[in-house]
Amino acid sequence: MKRSIKVIGKLITGMVALTLLALILPGLSVAQEPVECESDYTVQSGDWLAKIAEQHYGDYSLYPAIVLATNARSALDSSYATIADPWQLEPGWKLCLPSVQTAQSGFTVDALKNAEYLSEWTASGKALLTDGEYRESIVPGSATKIVVILSDRMAFGYTSDGQPLAATILITDPGGSGTFYYLSAVIEQDGQPVNIAATLLGDRIRINSLAVKGDEIVVDMVTQGPDDPLCCPTQRVVQKYALQGEQLMQTSSQVFGEAETAAAIPLEGTLWKLDGYLNSQGEWVSVLPGTEVTVKFDAGQVGGSAGCNSYFGPYERSDNSLTFGVIGVTETYCVPEALMDQEGAYLAALESVASYQIADSELWVANAEGETVLTFSVLEPAPLTGTTWRLNGYNDGKGGFVSVLSGAEITAVFGDDGKVTGSAGCNDYTASYAVEDNAITFGPAATTRKMCSEPEGIMEQESAYLAAIESTTAFQIEGDELTLTNADGVRVATFAIFDAEAAAASGIVGMVWQWVSTQTPTEKITVDDPDKYTIEFLPGGQVNVQADCNVAGGTYTTSDSHIKITITTTTLAACPPGSLGDQFIKELNEAVIFLFEGNDLLIDRIYDSGTMRFAQAE
Repeated sequence: MKRSIKVIGKLITGMVALTLLALILPGLSVAQEPVECESDYTVQSGDWLAKIAEQHYGDYSLYPAIVLATNARSALDSSYATIADPWQLEPGWKLCLPSVQTAQSGFTVDALKNAEYLSEWTASGKALLTDGEYRESIVPGSATKIVVILSDRMAFGYTSDGQPLAATILITDPGGSGTFYYLSAVIEQDGQPVNIAATLLGDRIRINSLAVKGDEIVVDMVTQGPDDPLCCPTQRVVQKYALQGEQLMQTSSQVFGEAETAAAIPLEGTLWKLDGYLNSQGEWVSVLPGTEVTVKFDAGQVGGSAGCNSYFGPYERSDNSLTFGVIGVTETYCVPEALMDQEGAYLAALESVASYQIADSELWVANAEGETVLTFSVLEPAPLTGTTWRLNGYNDGKGGFVSVLSGAEITAVFGDDGKVTGSAGCNDYTASYAVEDNAITFGPAATTRKMCSEPEGIMEQESAYLAAIESTTAFQIEGDELTLTNADGVRVATFAIFDAEAAAASGIVGMVWQWVSTQTPTEKITVDDPDKYTIEFLPGGQVNVQADCNVAGGTYTTSDSHIKITITTTTLAACPPGSLGDQFIKELNEAVIFLFEGNDLLIDRIYDSGTMRFAQAE
C-alpha cells in the first residue's frame, strides 16, 4: 500500500510541475523537444546577430535560429539571454548556437523575404515576395505599381502553444499618397513560413523597435499626434499585440508625452545627417553603412556632402514649406557604384521637397503629396578639446590647398590649459591658443629640432602647416571635422578625428597584411601572389598599400569593429594583364567592418558585397 501511495504522489508531483512549467513558460510547449546547442557564444562589443550567424554558419540569414534557440534555453536556464529585440544585444550575453542543420530547417531571413504575405491592397489579397519585394500594377497595363516591401525589422519568439513565431513589418506603397505599415505574424507550417495574421499600424509612421516578449508582440513607433500632418509624425506610442487564432489583437497602447512642435531645433545653422530616403522605386531605404550624407541650411544657401560629391544651392522656406533652387554638384566618381546610386537618389529627392518638420532632434522632409522623402538627425559636433585631430589638408602658402603627404602624419590636440600640442610631421610642436565663441588665435609654435628627409617635401609641409595655424582667426566643427579659417574667411587647415588608441587596440596596426582572397555572394576570388597586394595600417591613421605594380596611400579610421579606408593617392603604372591592382584598391575603399578569424584579418565590404581575407606577411 505504501508503495502505491508513493507512486501516486510522484505522479501528482509531476503533474503539478508540468502545470507550473506551462504557467511559467507560456511561450514554450511542454511537448517541445529540448533545444540542443551545438555551442555557446558570449556576445562581444560590436557584435550583432547577423554578424554572429555569418561567422558561425557562413550565412547571416540564419540568425533567427540563434534567437529562437537562445530564448528557448533561457526559459529553462537563466544563464542564457532572452532576446526580445534582435537589434539589441548586450556584451556578455550568453547565446545558444544550434547546428547549421537546425538553423536551416527553421525561420531564415531568406525564407521570410521570399514568403507570401497577406495584403489588402493586391487583387488576390496576397503578395508573394521575391527577395523582399512584390510589385503589381494598380490596373492591368498601368505603369503605376503597388509596391510591397518587407522591412529588415524582425523579431522572433513562440506562440502560446509553443510554435515558432516571426513578427515582421510590411511596408506598402499603393501608388498614390501614403506609405502604409503593417505588422505581420508568421508561423511555420510544414517547414515553410506562413503569414496567418496582419494588422495596420499606420500611414508614414516610423518604427523604433520590434520585439516579442512572452507571447506578445511589442511595437515601439512614432505616429501622428493630434496636430501632426501625415508627413511628419512626432507622437511616440508603444503598442502590444497577441496572436489569437488567425487575428492579431491589440492588447494595450501607451502614449508617451505630447506631440512635439517643430521649433525644438533650428533648421538653419544645424548640421543634419541623412538617415533614410525614398528611392526612385518608391522604396524606403537606409543610408549605406560607412557613408555619410549631410545638409546644412544657412541664410538661403544649402550645402553638404551627398556621400561622394559636395553640393550647394539656394533654398526658400516659409513656416513649414521648403523648396530648393538649382543644385550644383562637384563631379567626382566614387566607388562602389551603390554609393553613386544613393547620391543620385538623394539629390533627386531634394528636387521634390515641399515641406519639412522637426521633432525629437529629427528633420523630416516631404514632397508635395505629403510623402516623407528624406529623414535626418542632428550630427553633433565633436569637442575641440581632448580630441586627437588629424590634418587632412592645409594651405601651402602658395595659393593652394593640398593634402598631407603619405607617411607624414600631422596632429593637433587642444588641452584645457590653453595649449595645443601634436606632431607637425617631422617635429613635435606646442603652442598657446585662445578661444572665444568660434574665434580662435594661436601663439608662435615651439618645436623640436629634428631634420627629416622622408617623405620628400616633409619639412616644407611642416613649415607651411605651422604658418597656416598662426594665421587662423576662426574655427568650425561639423560632426567629426574641424576647419580653421583666416581673417579673410579662407580655409587654412582641415582636420578629422582620429582615435589612435582604438586603432592600436584593434590589432590591425603594426604589421603588413597580405590579401589572399575575397568571398562574394556568388564566387571566391583567390589571389595567386598575395605578396603583391598588401596593406599596412600605420599608428597615425594612414595606410601604405602595394597594389601589384603600383603603390598607394591613404587614411583609415576605426570604431569598435567598424573601419573606413580611403585611398587618396596611387601611382599609375600599367600592370601586367590579369592584375588585380585596381580591384584591390576598389575593395579597400568599400571596407565597413573588420574582424579576426584565427590569425587572419577579415574585412567586410559595403552592402554585403563580399569579405576580403588577409594573412600576416612573414
